[in-house]
Amino acid sequence: MNSYESILARLRNDFTEKEIIEQHYSKSHRHFLGMTSVDFSLKAIGASYTILHEVYIKVENQYLEVDNLIITPHTIYIIDVNNDIVEPAFEFTSEQIQNVPYKPKLIIEDLFPFQQLEIKKIQLQKWLESQELYNLSIEAFIVISDPKIMMKIMQDTIPMNDSVIMVNKLQQKITDLEQEKSTHPPIINHEKLGDRLKSVCKKKKINILKKYRIKEGDVLTGVACPECGKLGMLRYNGKWQCQSCKHTSKHAHRQALMDYYYIFQRSLTNKEAAKWLHVTSRHIVKYLLKSANYVFNKKQQKWFLK
Repeated sequence: MNSYESILARLRNDFTEKEIIEQHYSKSHRHFLGMTSVDFSLKAIGASYTILHEVYIKVENQYLEVDNLIITPHTIYIIDVNNDIVEPAFEFTSEQIQNVPYKPKLIIEDLFPFQQLEIKKIQLQKWLESQELYNLSIEAFIVISDPKIMMKIMQDTIPMNDSVIMVNKLQQKITDLEQEKSTHPPIINHEKLGDRLKSVCKKKKINILKKYRIKEGDVLTGVACPECGKLGMLRYNGKWQCQSCKHTSKHAHRQALMDYYYIFQRSLTNKEAAKWLHVTSRHIVKYLLKSANYVFNKKQQKWFLK
Protein backbone atom coordinates (compact mmCIF):
# COMPACT_ATOMS: atom_id res chain seq x y z
CA MET A 1 0.00 0.00 0.00
CA ASN A 2 2.94 2.33 0.63
CA SER A 3 3.85 2.13 -3.06
CA TYR A 4 0.42 3.51 -3.96
CA GLU A 5 0.66 6.33 -1.42
CA SER A 6 4.13 7.31 -2.56
CA ILE A 7 3.38 7.28 -6.29
CA LEU A 8 0.08 9.16 -5.96
CA ALA A 9 1.81 11.92 -4.01
CA ARG A 10 4.36 12.34 -6.82
CA LEU A 11 2.61 11.61 -10.11
CA ARG A 12 2.25 14.40 -12.61
CA ASN A 13 -1.33 15.70 -12.67
CA ASP A 14 -1.64 15.02 -16.39
CA PHE A 15 -0.72 11.34 -16.08
CA THR A 16 -3.50 9.50 -17.93
CA GLU A 17 -3.78 6.50 -15.58
CA LYS A 18 -3.82 8.48 -12.33
CA GLU A 19 -7.56 8.01 -11.74
CA ILE A 20 -7.24 4.24 -12.18
CA ILE A 21 -4.35 4.14 -9.70
CA GLU A 22 -6.45 6.12 -7.21
CA GLN A 23 -9.28 3.60 -7.58
CA HIS A 24 -6.89 0.69 -7.04
CA TYR A 25 -5.38 2.40 -4.02
CA SER A 26 -8.84 2.96 -2.53
CA LYS A 27 -9.63 -0.73 -3.00
CA SER A 28 -6.29 -1.74 -1.43
CA HIS A 29 -6.93 0.53 1.52
CA ARG A 30 -10.38 -0.98 2.12
CA HIS A 31 -8.79 -4.42 1.92
CA PHE A 32 -6.14 -3.42 4.45
CA LEU A 33 -8.79 -2.18 6.88
CA GLY A 34 -10.70 -5.43 6.38
CA MET A 35 -7.59 -7.49 7.17
CA THR A 36 -7.04 -5.45 10.33
CA SER A 37 -10.60 -6.21 11.40
CA VAL A 38 -10.09 -9.95 10.74
CA ASP A 39 -6.82 -9.97 12.69
CA PHE A 40 -8.62 -8.48 15.67
CA SER A 41 -11.45 -11.02 15.45
CA LEU A 42 -9.02 -13.95 15.45
CA LYS A 43 -7.11 -12.92 18.58
CA ALA A 44 -9.29 -15.03 20.85
CA ILE A 45 -8.43 -18.29 19.05
CA GLY A 46 -4.85 -17.41 18.19
CA ALA A 47 -3.42 -19.20 21.21
CA SER A 48 -5.03 -22.53 20.28
CA TYR A 49 -4.14 -22.64 16.59
CA THR A 50 -1.49 -21.36 14.19
CA ILE A 51 -2.55 -18.25 12.28
CA LEU A 52 -0.49 -16.93 9.37
CA HIS A 53 -1.08 -13.55 7.77
CA GLU A 54 -0.40 -12.52 4.17
CA VAL A 55 0.73 -15.92 2.95
CA TYR A 56 2.52 -15.76 -0.42
CA ILE A 57 4.10 -19.01 -1.58
CA LYS A 58 5.14 -20.41 -4.93
CA VAL A 59 3.14 -23.37 -6.24
CA GLU A 60 4.58 -24.75 -9.46
CA ASN A 61 5.06 -21.61 -11.60
CA GLN A 62 2.40 -19.48 -9.91
CA TYR A 63 1.95 -17.89 -6.49
CA LEU A 64 -0.68 -18.72 -3.92
CA GLU A 65 -1.77 -15.57 -2.11
CA VAL A 66 -3.96 -15.82 0.98
CA ASP A 67 -4.87 -13.09 3.47
CA ASN A 68 -4.99 -15.49 6.43
CA LEU A 69 -4.35 -19.18 6.98
CA ILE A 70 -5.71 -20.75 10.15
CA ILE A 71 -4.15 -24.15 10.86
CA THR A 72 -5.85 -26.32 13.44
CA PRO A 73 -5.26 -29.96 14.43
CA HIS A 74 -8.03 -30.97 12.02
CA THR A 75 -8.31 -28.39 9.23
CA ILE A 76 -6.56 -25.65 7.28
CA TYR A 77 -8.78 -22.60 6.75
CA ILE A 78 -8.22 -20.14 3.91
CA ILE A 79 -9.60 -16.76 4.98
CA ASP A 80 -9.75 -14.02 2.36
CA VAL A 81 -11.10 -10.51 2.93
CA ASN A 82 -13.36 -9.07 0.25
CA ASN A 83 -15.25 -5.85 0.87
CA ASP A 84 -15.80 -5.27 -2.85
CA ILE A 85 -17.86 -8.36 -3.47
CA VAL A 86 -20.73 -7.64 -5.87
CA GLU A 87 -24.21 -9.12 -6.08
CA PRO A 88 -23.64 -11.31 -9.18
CA ALA A 89 -20.81 -13.06 -7.34
CA PHE A 90 -23.21 -14.22 -4.65
CA GLU A 91 -25.22 -16.05 -7.27
CA PHE A 92 -22.47 -18.62 -7.75
CA THR A 93 -22.82 -21.78 -5.70
CA SER A 94 -20.09 -24.21 -4.76
CA GLU A 95 -21.70 -26.76 -7.10
CA GLN A 96 -21.38 -24.37 -10.04
CA ILE A 97 -17.70 -23.71 -9.56
CA GLN A 98 -16.38 -26.95 -8.05
CA ASN A 99 -15.11 -28.11 -11.45
CA VAL A 100 -13.03 -25.01 -12.18
CA PRO A 101 -9.87 -26.42 -13.77
CA TYR A 102 -6.51 -25.60 -12.26
CA LYS A 103 -4.28 -23.87 -14.77
CA PRO A 104 -0.87 -22.67 -13.56
CA LYS A 105 -0.97 -19.54 -15.75
CA LEU A 106 -4.54 -18.63 -14.89
CA ILE A 107 -4.93 -15.03 -13.73
CA ILE A 108 -6.83 -15.58 -10.50
CA GLU A 109 -7.68 -11.88 -10.03
CA ASP A 110 -9.90 -12.03 -13.13
CA LEU A 111 -12.17 -14.69 -11.61
CA PHE A 112 -15.19 -14.30 -9.39
CA PRO A 113 -14.38 -14.44 -5.64
CA PHE A 114 -15.73 -17.96 -5.20
CA GLN A 115 -13.82 -19.21 -8.20
CA GLN A 116 -10.70 -17.68 -6.66
CA LEU A 117 -11.34 -19.63 -3.46
CA GLU A 118 -11.63 -22.92 -5.33
CA ILE A 119 -8.38 -22.29 -7.21
CA LYS A 120 -6.61 -21.37 -3.98
CA LYS A 121 -7.79 -24.58 -2.32
CA ILE A 122 -6.37 -26.56 -5.24
CA GLN A 123 -3.09 -24.62 -5.09
CA LEU A 124 -2.73 -25.21 -1.35
CA GLN A 125 -3.49 -28.90 -1.80
CA LYS A 126 -0.80 -29.14 -4.48
CA TRP A 127 1.73 -27.45 -2.20
CA LEU A 128 0.84 -29.80 0.68
CA GLU A 129 1.26 -32.81 -1.60
CA SER A 130 4.68 -31.48 -2.63
CA GLN A 131 5.53 -31.67 1.08
CA GLU A 132 4.20 -35.26 1.22
CA LEU A 133 1.13 -34.18 3.18
CA TYR A 134 -1.96 -35.81 1.74
CA ASN A 135 -5.71 -35.71 2.28
CA LEU A 136 -5.71 -32.80 4.71
CA SER A 137 -9.02 -31.01 5.16
CA ILE A 138 -9.11 -27.53 3.60
CA GLU A 139 -11.94 -25.03 4.08
CA ALA A 140 -12.10 -21.60 2.43
CA PHE A 141 -14.13 -18.52 3.30
CA ILE A 142 -14.63 -14.96 2.16
CA VAL A 143 -14.90 -12.54 5.07
CA ILE A 144 -16.79 -9.27 4.85
CA SER A 145 -15.99 -6.52 7.33
CA ASP A 146 -17.65 -3.53 5.64
CA PRO A 147 -20.60 -2.52 7.91
CA LYS A 148 -22.67 -1.38 4.90
CA ILE A 149 -22.44 -4.76 3.17
CA MET A 150 -22.97 -6.55 6.48
CA MET A 151 -26.17 -4.56 7.00
CA LYS A 152 -27.46 -5.46 3.53
CA ILE A 153 -26.79 -9.13 4.22
CA MET A 154 -28.59 -8.99 7.58
CA GLN A 155 -31.54 -7.32 5.87
CA ASP A 156 -31.54 -10.11 3.25
CA THR A 157 -31.03 -7.65 0.40
CA ILE A 158 -28.07 -9.73 -0.79
CA PRO A 159 -28.36 -13.51 -1.11
CA MET A 160 -25.82 -15.32 1.05
CA ASN A 161 -23.42 -18.06 0.04
CA ASP A 162 -22.07 -20.66 2.47
CA SER A 163 -18.53 -19.48 1.74
CA VAL A 164 -19.26 -15.93 2.94
CA ILE A 165 -18.89 -14.97 6.60
CA MET A 166 -19.33 -11.63 8.30
CA VAL A 167 -16.29 -10.71 10.37
CA ASN A 168 -18.20 -10.71 13.66
CA LYS A 169 -19.20 -14.35 13.01
CA LEU A 170 -15.79 -15.66 11.93
CA GLN A 171 -14.45 -16.72 15.33
CA GLN A 172 -17.63 -18.58 16.19
CA LYS A 173 -17.69 -20.27 12.78
CA ILE A 174 -14.18 -21.68 13.24
CA THR A 175 -14.96 -22.69 16.82
CA ASP A 176 -18.13 -24.51 15.78
CA LEU A 177 -16.40 -26.37 12.95
CA GLU A 178 -13.59 -27.44 15.24
CA GLN A 179 -16.05 -28.55 17.90
CA GLU A 180 -17.71 -30.86 15.38
CA LYS A 181 -14.34 -32.52 14.74
CA SER A 182 -13.16 -32.61 18.34
CA THR A 183 -14.15 -36.27 18.74
CA HIS A 184 -11.72 -37.25 15.99
CA PRO A 185 -7.99 -37.61 16.65
CA PRO A 186 -5.83 -34.68 15.47
CA ILE A 187 -4.20 -35.18 12.08
CA ILE A 188 -2.25 -31.94 11.72
CA ASN A 189 0.69 -30.68 13.74
CA HIS A 190 -0.37 -27.06 13.27
CA GLU A 191 2.78 -25.52 14.76
CA LYS A 192 5.13 -27.62 12.62
CA LEU A 193 3.13 -26.97 9.44
CA GLY A 194 2.99 -23.26 10.27
CA ASP A 195 6.78 -23.13 10.61
CA ARG A 196 7.19 -24.94 7.30
CA LEU A 197 4.90 -22.48 5.53
CA LYS A 198 6.64 -19.48 7.09
CA SER A 199 9.99 -20.78 5.87
CA VAL A 200 8.85 -20.65 2.22
CA CYS A 201 6.69 -17.52 2.39
CA LYS A 202 7.88 -14.59 0.33
CA LYS A 203 7.16 -10.89 0.57
CA LYS A 204 4.92 -9.81 -2.28
CA LYS A 205 6.32 -6.84 -4.16
CA ILE A 206 4.40 -4.55 -6.48
CA ASN A 207 6.41 -2.96 -9.27
CA ILE A 208 4.22 0.12 -9.41
CA LEU A 209 6.03 1.61 -12.41
CA LYS A 210 5.72 -1.52 -14.53
CA LYS A 211 2.13 -2.22 -13.48
CA TYR A 212 0.86 1.18 -14.64
CA ARG A 213 3.47 1.89 -17.34
CA ILE A 214 4.85 4.88 -15.46
CA LYS A 215 8.05 6.46 -16.76
CA GLU A 216 10.58 8.09 -14.45
CA GLY A 217 9.76 11.44 -16.04
CA ASP A 218 6.18 11.07 -14.79
CA VAL A 219 7.39 11.01 -11.17
CA LEU A 220 7.97 14.38 -9.47
CA THR A 221 11.13 14.78 -7.37
CA GLY A 222 11.78 16.86 -4.28
CA VAL A 223 11.06 16.76 -0.56
CA ALA A 224 7.39 17.03 0.44
CA CYS A 225 6.28 19.33 3.23
CA PRO A 226 4.87 17.27 6.13
CA GLU A 227 2.47 20.16 6.89
CA CYS A 228 0.89 21.05 3.52
CA GLY A 229 2.16 18.22 1.30
CA LYS A 230 3.70 20.47 -1.35
CA LEU A 231 6.92 19.25 -3.00
CA GLY A 232 10.05 21.35 -3.24
CA MET A 233 11.24 22.03 0.30
CA LEU A 234 14.65 23.67 0.37
CA ARG A 235 17.52 22.94 2.73
CA TYR A 236 18.58 25.88 4.95
CA ASN A 237 20.90 25.73 7.97
CA GLY A 238 20.28 22.07 8.73
CA LYS A 239 16.51 22.28 8.21
CA TRP A 240 13.98 21.91 5.43
CA GLN A 241 11.76 24.88 4.66
CA CYS A 242 8.55 24.76 2.65
CA GLN A 243 8.35 27.41 -0.05
CA SER A 244 4.56 27.36 0.15
CA CYS A 245 3.55 27.43 3.85
CA LYS A 246 6.99 28.20 5.35
CA HIS A 247 6.84 25.17 7.63
CA THR A 248 10.26 23.86 8.73
CA SER A 249 11.34 20.28 9.44
CA LYS A 250 14.55 18.49 10.34
CA HIS A 251 13.57 15.10 9.00
CA ALA A 252 11.31 15.66 5.95
CA HIS A 253 13.92 14.00 3.72
CA ARG A 254 13.30 10.64 5.37
CA GLN A 255 9.83 10.33 3.85
CA ALA A 256 11.18 11.49 0.49
CA LEU A 257 13.76 8.71 0.52
CA MET A 258 11.14 6.17 1.56
CA ASP A 259 9.05 7.33 -1.40
CA TYR A 260 12.02 6.62 -3.66
CA TYR A 261 12.40 3.16 -2.17
CA TYR A 262 8.70 2.28 -2.53
CA ILE A 263 8.44 3.65 -6.07
CA PHE A 264 11.68 2.46 -7.63
CA GLN A 265 12.52 -0.49 -5.31
CA ARG A 266 16.24 -0.05 -5.80
CA SER A 267 19.40 1.41 -4.37
CA LEU A 268 20.57 4.85 -5.44
CA THR A 269 23.78 6.71 -6.15
CA ASN A 270 24.91 10.03 -4.70
CA LYS A 271 23.87 11.71 -7.95
CA GLU A 272 20.41 10.13 -7.93
CA ALA A 273 19.90 11.09 -4.29
CA ALA A 274 20.98 14.68 -4.95
CA LYS A 275 18.54 14.95 -7.86
CA TRP A 276 15.70 13.38 -5.86
CA LEU A 277 16.19 15.62 -2.82
CA HIS A 278 17.16 18.79 -4.76
CA VAL A 279 20.44 19.07 -2.88
CA THR A 280 23.74 19.98 -4.57
CA SER A 281 26.28 19.33 -1.79
CA ARG A 282 27.69 15.79 -1.77
CA HIS A 283 28.46 16.11 1.93
CA ILE A 284 24.88 17.04 2.78
CA VAL A 285 23.54 14.20 0.59
CA LYS A 286 25.80 11.76 2.42
CA TYR A 287 24.63 13.05 5.80
CA LEU A 288 20.94 12.87 4.81
CA LEU A 289 21.23 9.31 3.51
CA LYS A 290 22.98 8.12 6.66
CA SER A 291 20.34 9.76 8.85
CA ALA A 292 17.64 7.94 6.85
CA ASN A 293 19.19 4.53 7.63
CA TYR A 294 21.00 4.04 4.31
CA VAL A 295 24.43 2.40 4.07
CA PHE A 296 27.01 2.89 1.33
CA ASN A 297 28.42 -0.01 -0.68
CA LYS A 298 31.89 1.03 -1.88
CA LYS A 299 32.11 -1.71 -4.49
CA GLN A 300 28.84 -0.74 -6.18
CA GLN A 301 29.09 2.95 -5.30
CA LYS A 302 25.45 2.94 -4.21
CA TRP A 303 23.37 3.49 -1.11
CA PHE A 304 21.16 0.70 0.22
CA LEU A 305 18.35 0.92 2.75
CA LYS A 306 19.12 -1.24 5.81
